[in-house]
Amino acid sequence: MTPYYVAMLSAAELYGVSPYAIMVTQVMVPERRRAVAVGRHRVEFQTRSRLDEMPTGWHETSDGRFKVSTPELTVLDIIQHESMLGGIPRVREVLHGMWMHCSKDAVAKTLDAVNNVSLAQRLGALMEMDGQDELSLPVERWLKKRPLQIVPLTGGRQTVDNKSVSQFVDHRFKVRIAANIGNANA
Repeated sequence: MTPYYVAMLSAAELYGVSPYAIMVTQVMVPERRRAVAVGRHRVEFQTRSRLDEMPTGWHETSDGRFKVSTPELTVLDIIQHESMLGGIPRVREVLHGMWMHCSKDAVAKTLDAVNNVSLAQRLGALMEMDGQDELSLPVERWLKKRPLQIVPLTGGRQTVDNKSVSQFVDHRFKVRIAANIGNANA
């Protein structure tokens, strides 16, 4: 059987966090795969390396069970794929509801499994922006063992010299943040 787990907004919805309706089920798989339609439902696939090493759990339903990312992995997947999910303001809406499902120990273990420095930096900055000081401590400890470069909060390329956009650097996590980052409704 192909390794998989239900991920991103679909996983967040299973944890009770669904600030807006999702029209597809998002699933992580080890290799590229086309989306499939099952009746009126659509399943979209994203790839993740070392998928079988990622922290997951089973979600039980009356029809059976399936693998789902842990809350901490869900948060990292959402941040990593923010551009396809509507950008940082939309991602922050989901994260506001997800923080309460995350634990400090599981954050550290998930960072070890994912092993992505720039993603961890972005996670730490978002936690700090949302006042999640306790939850951000294991991120800070994890990053102290690694060399850091300043990275943009958004995953896409961002020009550092863009004078038309007011920016600041979160010096704790070395993340460049546009000053206008706020809620999606702003």
